[in-house]
Formats: sequence, C-alpha cells, structure tokens
Amino acid sequence: MSDEPLSPEDDGDGDGNLTDEEPSEDEIESALRAHDQAVARLGLDIWVGGEPTFTNRFSAAPAWNNAAEGEDKLHRGMRMAASLAQGQGGGMVLRTIGRQYPGEERARWSVGVYGRYDGSSVWDGPPDPMCRALNPAEPLIAIEERSSVTKAFRDVLAEELAGIVFDCPDMPLDELPYRLVARASAGCEPMPDGEVTDVIDEALITRPRCDRIAVPLDGPRDQIAAGGYWLLSVGDDDGTTRVDLPMVSDPDLYVALLTRVSAAARRCQLSALIVGGFAPPVDQYTYWATVTPDPGVIEVNMAPHERVLGYYRDVQRIYRGAEEVALAPVRYFFNGDQSGSGGGGHITLGGPTPAKSPFFVYPQTLPRLVAYAQNHPALSYWFSGDAVGSACQAPRADEGPLESFDELALALALIQRHPDADGALLWSSLAPFLTDRFGNSHRAEINVEKLWNPYLPGRGCLGLIELRAFAMAPTPARSAALVALSRAVVAMLATREAERAGYTLRPWGAALHDRFALPFFLRADLEDVLSDLDAAGVGLGGVLSAELLDDSSREIADIELPGATLRVRRGFAFWPLIGDPSQQEQTSRIVDPSGGRIEFCVRARPDVGADGTAGPAIDGWQLVIGDCATSLAAAEDRRGPARVLGLRWRRFAPNPGLHPSLAVRDPLVLTLWHPEIGYAVSLSLHGWAPNGGAYDGLPSDATEAKARRRARVVVAHIDPPAAVRAMPAAACTPYCVDTRWLD
Repeated sequence: MSDEPLSPEDDGDGDGNLTDEEPSEDEIESALRAHDQAVARLGLDIWVGGEPTFTNRFSAAPAWNNAAEGEDKLHRGMRMAASLAQGQGGGMVLRTIGRQYPGEERARWSVGVYGRYDGSSVWDGPPDPMCRALNPAEPLIAIEERSSVTKAFRDVLAEELAGIVFDCPDMPLDELPYRLVARASAGCEPMPDGEVTDVIDEALITRPRCDRIAVPLDGPRDQIAAGGYWLLSVGDDDGTTRVDLPMVSDPDLYVALLTRVSAAARRCQLSALIVGGFAPPVDQYTYWATVTPDPGVIEVNMAPHERVLGYYRDVQRIYRGAEEVALAPVRYFFNGDQSGSGGGGHITLGGPTPAKSPFFVYPQTLPRLVAYAQNHPALSYWFSGDAVGSACQAPRADEGPLESFDELALALALIQRHPDADGALLWSSLAPFLTDRFGNSHRAEINVEKLWNPYLPGRGCLGLIELRAFAMAPTPARSAALVALSRAVVAMLATREAERAGYTLRPWGAALHDRFALPFFLRADLEDVLSDLDAAGVGLGGVLSAELLDDSSREIADIELPGATLRVRRGFAFWPLIGDPSQQEQTSRIVDPSGGRIEFCVRARPDVGADGTAGPAIDGWQLVIGDCATSLAAAEDRRGPARVLGLRWRRFAPNPGLHPSLAVRDPLVLTLWHPEIGYAVSLSLHGWAPNGGAYDGLPSDATEAKARRRARVVVAHIDPPAAVRAMPAAACTPYCVDTRWLD
C-alpha cells in the first residue's frame, strides 16, 4: 500500500492548545490586573522578577551556543540596555562590574538601567554614547579635544562634589585617568591636611578601573569606600569622557552623587558621558536592571515588581529591545524542533525589602512550597526544556541521593514545629537539600542562595527565592502567565492552612521519570494545580490558564485512525551526565543528549457514533516495533479516557556519549494495529526531512517549524502484522517502551 499524506492540520481539539486568535494585549492585561487584585485582597506583598535570556538563533558561533562572551555580544547588549533606558522614563545607563565565575580571568561585562519606580528622574546629564548611537544625528566631540575636556570635567566635578562632601583635595594630573578623592558623606571629620596618600594607600588610589580587576571570591569590594572616602576615576573610553563611581550603600546619597556628576557634565557641555563603576544601591523605591552575557545568550536581570501587571509591561519592553538587535527568546532548528533560548527564564519572588519578604512574614510558606512542588511534577517539567532530571540546571529535591530526600522530610517536619521560624532557621534547614547532586546550591529547582545566606556577601540575605525550572518563554504573555502562576502558588501557600496530607513529600519512585515524562500526565497535574488556585481564591482565569496549558511547541503530528485520533508529541528526556564529579567546578557539564522520548496518545473521535456506527474500542490499539507488540496504558483526564504510551530511542550517536555500540534508529519505524480493522498504520518518524537534502534555511517562525515537524512523519496503510510477540520485559515500564533494549 502506498504512503498517504498526513491528516489535515489540527486547529485545536480541546487538548489545551489555542484554537482561535491569540489573546489581545488588553485581555492579558485584564487577566493580570485581576490576579494582582486577588493577591492584594489577601493582604500579601509578593514582589516578582525574572531573568529572560535571548540568543542569536541564526548564529553557530560559540558565543551564541556555549560561550559566555565573544562575537558582537557586548555591542548588542549595550544597545539593548540603551533601548530599555529610553523606554523607561527617568532611568539612565550605567556600565558596572559583572559576575566572575571559576576559571574566568576577569569579570564579565554588565550594563544596566538605574532609576526610580515612580518614574522621577535620577539623571539630568548627557546620555551614554550608546544611547546617542540610537539617535546618531548629534555629533560627538572630536577625539583630539578629549584630553582637555576630560581634565576640565574632572575639575568642575570636584567643585560640584564640594556641595555634599567636606573636601576634594588636588591630585597630580600628569597622566590619565585622572583621580578624584572625596569624603563619602557629610557629618564626617574634615579630611586631614596633606597628601591624599597620607590617608589612603597609594596603591588603592592608582588601582585599575574596577571593571578591569579580578573579582574576589567574596564579591566586589571597594576598600576606599569602606574607609569613608570616595574614589572617582575620570578618563577617556573610545573617545568619550568616562567617570567611574565608587561603591555607595545609600540610594539617596547615590542619587545625590549622580546629580552632581550630571551638573558637572552640563557645565562642561558634554554631549555624551559614560558612567561606570560599582553597581548602584537599591531599595523599594529605586530599581537596577542589568544586561549581561551568559553561555550562548544575553541575560536581562529585571528589576523586581510589586505587581505582575508591571512585570508584563516591563518584559514587553525587554522583548522589543531584544528584537531590535535581532535576538530571539526561542530557537528553531532546521528540522522544526523548537526550544527556548538555551539560557532559561528564571523567576524570582520576594518582598519590597528583605524583612518584608513573604517567606519571612509567613515563615511556613517556603517549606510548604518545597513540598507542594515535589507533589506536583508539572511545576518541574511542563515549562522546562527538553532535558530534565538530576543532570539538568534545575533538579528537583527528589532527584538527588535517596538519603537526602529522607532527611528533607524530617527537615520539613521540624520547621513546622517553629511557626515563627526566622530567615536564618529557614535557610539553614532547607539549603542543604535544595542543591544538585554535587551540592551546588545555584543549580536547584528552588534556589534559596539569596534567601538568608551568610556565605554570599552583598546579595545572600535578600529574602529571595529563585524558581529555575522554566525554559525561556517565547512571548511576553507566556512569561507573565508563568510569573502569575508562581506568585499565585506562593500566595495560596502563605494563607491557606496546611493539611498534613497535602504538604508531606510523596515518594514517586520510578513513576517520576516514567509517567511524568509524558505531556499527558503533566498537563493533568497542572490542571490540578490550577484547580487548587481556584479553590484558594487566586485562580488565574481562562486567558492565563490557556497560556500555561498550551504545549503546541511539543506537537509533532495528529493522525486520523479508524474511530480515533492519534496525537504524537515530544516527551521529556532525562539525559544522563557524562564524566565524574570533577566537572562541578566548570560552568557547564556534559550530558548524553542522544536519547529521545515521544508520546503516543489515542482518543476516540467525538464524531464516532454520531451516524449510528461505532469505531473500534480504543483499548484495542497496539504498538508494534518489529515483531514485538504492546498495548497502550489506560489513562483518563478531564477530556475523557485515553490510551497513552511513551517511546524511547537513540536519535543519533554522540561523541562523547554513552553506549558506543548502540545503534541509531532514524527513521523510527513502528506500526499501530487494531484487531478489529483490516489494515495497520505504519509510522516512520524521521529526524530530518524524509527525502533527505538540505532545508531552505532555518524556520522563520513557529508556524513553519510546526510544518517541518509534521512533514517528518510518513504515514502508510499496510497489511496487519502476521504474528507478534510480547515486548521484552527489560524494555517495558508502566508508561514507556525503550527501543534501545530491542537492538
């Protein structure tokens, strides 16, 4: 029998994928406003933030795949920050010190936007030249005039600073950069007479710019500022005057310093000025958002927001800024597979100040969250990328050593005996368990390293948690829906009395990586979470729920069977780690990604029986590989009964990788057969275009990517199998067949 074309495009069948037009911006805003109001009615103050990441999806260069820096990342990142500053009234661009990771010689670059939440201005001086680049009509000052201009700016700045400090003594100006030392604040004793070097070590005064110094393990430090003085460095940077500011702990004082710097720049009639130095201080009235590099992506560390509606409007600006520099939140591969940017889309939750963090105001919230997330694998996997499990970037608490999971249960029980537990007790009780299997606290599904961590100077005791089990969202609406979901779960757990059965850990065992590797069961679990939120008065409504339940990026094909419909979707893969624990000091780890998993879900068609005829019972369908057959597992959700089965296979031969003698199955050929029909359905699932050859470039969008995925599935009617035998027991689990055991 000849091959047949795939069934018509699916327009939505009530399985959670959007069937009509995407919701409008007004509809999204209305839904988010309702969520904010629901949380406010409960008297809760839960601030939210995020770390969206973007990539150049058309580039194969290391910087856009696995390297932190390189290519034109810096230029694009600076353009993004400039765009964000212009779109956010009253903010200014600052170039500061980025993170430095083990094995890296210097800190990564970081450029951000500093401002006030109320929109009032913190800067009245000339713009950063990157902002000028967005509007290149104004000429910059000629480079040959720069030296005299920079010296004049330094002298005028000293005069301006005299208004808020006691003294700005002269310093030698025989070479650039020019240095300026001042008292840090009023109310101090006057600066002693004599040379500045009598007060401050000369080596500190002549130190390189702070972004050119290796960052100590305990974080950036300003030894001069710690002694009560400010060191301001004035110089040139690519033909533009630059001033680097000291570390200041008080936001009001820092804004006063910016006021004096901007006044000096205006007096010197500078058309552009670079402001750099140490990161600025923030509080509940001031924000600081940064753009920094990370392996394969550019990351935006958003300022926290009091409401999700504010988050949504901010993240819209960020997505637009990324688009302006040709960066994307998703990747489309040649064969149509889709993933996030590769850098994740983490979400942070906290309060307006550390003391007002909801995890401290309601101390039982965090232990309840740990237990609730463990009870609901959908929160761990549904929104993640393809790779999940113990070797991923956000392993669950029950994906580590068994003995640690047992001890976590005891830790939760002990915390419940302390209803007023403080931050120190919460952190010290839970942090040892919220790590990956090597003890890395940064790589955990629920990251508490910034909750109340005395070992992380400057940013460890902020009352924050970070949820890391989220791939980068493809749209601002999806991103905001994820934040609303996370915030609603925390709101529910902060206010609802804990029922012992609902807040104890559940030993999923093998079912965690078998049953919950399949979208069918994860979706059902997510629907249970949404029902819990409805019952607690913080339900998300239809618009946001539809955003969360949509899994169209995982769809491969929908195939019409006699009396039934087969949906084929990508499942989740638990890729194993390659190597040994010595890799824990590296910025990335090697896994074997050659294993794939797909889900087959058979449902009776709604029209079966409408004309008086009935199709074959769905429990009669069998999956045949070679001469081995197995039935699909019986399952049921809110749409009715279904038959579901996962299938694992080797997609390609990796190097390095596991199992060097294991064959590759491409195409993956299998048969669906029902004893009550006179033919069988052959499916050939190809990893590439079935006819071979090259694709005409990468997919332009999600629609084209979906079409390429569908085209990789070839369907044919064939004769029923003559004889079949049972699958080998080693290849079977309750919800999956592993074809690697058949080779």
